[in-house]
Amino acid sequence: MAVPNFVEKRIFVVNPGSTSLKGKDVYVTLQRRGIDYIINGYRENALPEKTNIPKEYFQDGVRDFITEARKNGDPDVWGLKTVQGGPERMGCYWLDDRTINEMREYSDLAPLHNPLFLKTMDTMKKVAGKRMRMAGNFETFYARGMPQCAKETGLPKKVEEKTGIRRYGFHGNSHFYVAERAAQLRGEEPESTSVITVHLGGSSSVASRRRGDVLYSSMGATPESTGIIMAARAGIYSGEMKYMMRSLGITESKARKILIGKSGLVGISGKDHGEDLRKLYADSDEGDDRARLALDTFQLGIAREIGAQIAGMGNGQEVSLCFTGGMSRSQRFLSEIQGKLEYFDIDLENDLPDEGVIGKSLSQPIKVFRIPTNEELVVAESIANLNLNGNHWLDRLYLEPIGK
Repeated sequence: MAVPNFVEKRIFVVNPGSTSLKGKDVYVTLQRRGIDYIINGYRENALPEKTNIPKEYFQDGVRDFITEARKNGDPDVWGLKTVQGGPERMGCYWLDDRTINEMREYSDLAPLHNPLFLKTMDTMKKVAGKRMRMAGNFETFYARGMPQCAKETGLPKKVEEKTGIRRYGFHGNSHFYVAERAAQLRGEEPESTSVITVHLGGSSSVASRRRGDVLYSSMGATPESTGIIMAARAGIYSGEMKYMMRSLGITESKARKILIGKSGLVGISGKDHGEDLRKLYADSDEGDDRARLALDTFQLGIAREIGAQIAGMGNGQEVSLCFTGGMSRSQRFLSEIQGKLEYFDIDLENDLPDEGVIGKSLSQPIKVFRIPTNEELVVAESIANLNLNGNHWLDRLYLEPIGK
């Protein structure tokens, strides 16, 4: 039987967030080269994003997406953005019993994400059938190649090996897409581009890549341990939680809810709507000092991380500083981060485009971009690569949609 030169795979990607849900049909075209297939095109169709979903209705949203997707028949593979699978699952894997067990094993290192994703998989199977083909792209893949010194937590080697605790880095699908897209916008190969990607959303992180090699990610062993406050998370997690339990006389579950559900912008501002930048700015403009403090604390953490990672690039490196995520759509927010990066003398444009160059340093080789992310495309292309080639990682992202 002849082996086809071209293959198209339909992959429906489910991308759960803490309070949002995205779904996208991605058709990936692959061309045979030798014994492998390479990606040479894609087309995509996104369903309307569901936002601010109450926890008790989240799985209803998943059911709606899967039901809608099946109106066009079942895809070749159902895809899922996945987060923490430990050291053995850093990349794209079939969501079989072994992988699911790894996710359960490491749920304490992703307490907001893994339990939610496991429930999401159960919901998908109830709608589409238990025999559905499902794969996930664990977002720790992006930082897997960091230098060993960037992965270390300071734990003894035996403890690290037994527990799997190390610096993983998260938001890998987003950081990878934005870094690849930045190189394309510059007209350069990714291997020749130095880029710092800043993911700003309900959770935030900063990562750096120099000439194709990831140097550092601000996130540690968990998506909660970043050192940067987030929408409702404190950016601290371990020893602080134990101390809170003893000092306040509360359970581990209650302490965890405070640290990763009622802290960050919400905690400092004292407002349940602290996750919403627009409302937080409105409070600040009306003279609410706690709202202003929340914004300043968040921006300072981001600026501090950006500065440290620019310094790690080395002398003479031309750097693309790229902002992505929902909060990057706020020109005021980006301008205030710029103000906390005064050393780098960054000048932003007055009218920022949705995608492209939005500013530059007047004294150093830094160009500033805003780039909307596309995590679903990274997941889909990773799954197509796994399905046809058996590879767990993409070396390059294909960015030319069919028809453009």
